[in-house]
Amino acid sequence: MKLVNNKLKGIILPIIVFAMLISSSNIEINMSKPIDDNLSTVLIPTREPQFIYEFLGEYKQDFSYDRYGVFAVDNYTYLCSGSGGLEIINVTDPSNPEKVGTFYDGTGIAADVYVEGNIAFLADYNDGLEIIDISDKTNPVEIGSVTQTGHSQCIVKEGNFVYIADGWKGLMIINVTDLANPDIVGTIDDGDHFLSGIDVDGDICYTADESDGMEVFDVSNKSNPVKIGSYVPGISQCWAIEIEGDYAHIANGNMGVLILDISTPATPTKVYDSYEDSYETFCCVDITIQGNFAYTANNLDGFKILDITDKTAPSIIVENGVLSNNRTSHIFLLGSYLYVSENDYGIEIYRVGNDQDGDGLTEYEEENYYGSNPNNNDTDGDGLLDDEELLLGTDMLDSDTDSDGMEDGYEVEHNLDPFVDDSSNDEDGDGLSNLEEFNNNTDPWDSDTDDDFFTDKEEVDAGTDPLDSRNHPMYAATKVSLGVTGSGGLILLIVLTINIAGIIRNRKDN
Repeated sequence: MKLVNNKLKGIILPIIVFAMLISSSNIEINMSKPIDDNLSTVLIPTREPQFIYEFLGEYKQDFSYDRYGVFAVDNYTYLCSGSGGLEIINVTDPSNPEKVGTFYDGTGIAADVYVEGNIAFLADYNDGLEIIDISDKTNPVEIGSVTQTGHSQCIVKEGNFVYIADGWKGLMIINVTDLANPDIVGTIDDGDHFLSGIDVDGDICYTADESDGMEVFDVSNKSNPVKIGSYVPGISQCWAIEIEGDYAHIANGNMGVLILDISTPATPTKVYDSYEDSYETFCCVDITIQGNFAYTANNLDGFKILDITDKTAPSIIVENGVLSNNRTSHIFLLGSYLYVSENDYGIEIYRVGNDQDGDGLTEYEEENYYGSNPNNNDTDGDGLLDDEELLLGTDMLDSDTDSDGMEDGYEVEHNLDPFVDDSSNDEDGDGLSNLEEFNNNTDPWDSDTDDDFFTDKEEVDAGTDPLDSRNHPMYAATKVSLGVTGSGGLILLIVLTINIAGIIRNRKDN
């Protein structure tokens, strides 16, 4: 019996040692390749670039009036309502616009408006220029005016001068230094035109003429404007014009969009004509530009948004129709808010803009409102997208809003408070503070993050990995007690295997 026990010991003991070394060797090999190489880093979420186009709200009432020009500044929109006068609408809440005031003197047709400070400059189709004090939005008051014999269509202001496209009477320049006594200082009328659109760049005035195309005037001498250039497309129905850099963008009526190079104002050259170059014809009656995008009012076709990054080949990226029989007459863009005037309806409000980094914020919003990076969807690198920080209320420019040493992304992910210094708390009672859990990327609500039956604190103190269940204090102790790992352990395994095989052979022989 004793001989049998000795034989069993001679077999079992080497097998136990063999198994322990196999386990130790395997763990050593696994340690060189963690379960997840990214486990200890904050993953930055990504989204695709997009163009944001979002309906926000609408203002619709008084359907007996036609709507024309629209202007927005601060939290108010000013809507020209023809024989209904000038309507002032509070758009602080774009989903629920509310009219707060109206100006109407009993005559005329409100056609277009330009607002600066507490003054509205109103182009009245019949009555010329009316200057209105709008400091009290609920009670706008006329403080000055000047009449004309044409039909005022469009108005812009540059310095102390107002420029009006005056229909059959051509161009009118008015000095408004004295608001109570505006003075017509210059006009030009070649007798063969109908000016409906106008824009000014320094001493150069550009007009959209329904029959004569685009006309260019030197207005350095306001009392003597001089025509210095023009461009007449194959079919001219020019309604509106906007200058941006070295380019004139023209709403060319039923012929669509026309883009001209005006780097030399006296000799404009065609860059793109939607009718001639692509046969992409649609009625275009107003246009505005922001960055690489053009926004157009298209009468019964609603409105369109075009990508004009390549000005020789614009592409339509948004098309929006209107209610039956309604006509989109004017369009105005303020930052990321698009105001669309529908002739028989009112206004619609949209949030629009390019979102290059896919964080849900337009480039304009990032650059002008929030100061974030429009090309990085996580500006502060804390693991939260910029729009997520906006919704949460954390600082998208500071990775640690509450300055407690833990990044906002980690605190939000692990249900900690990113607004309160909770770094010293120990939510799971494992002996590690929240800050220590953050530094080790462990779960502050789970005392054993990797579920290896050793607390995170025990692993940190032992120098093992609290994120890898195969690397724990027992493994470390096994390494120390055996004193062999790696290639040395492999050699010992081979030797033991040979010895065990020899022992078994000898037992068989006996």
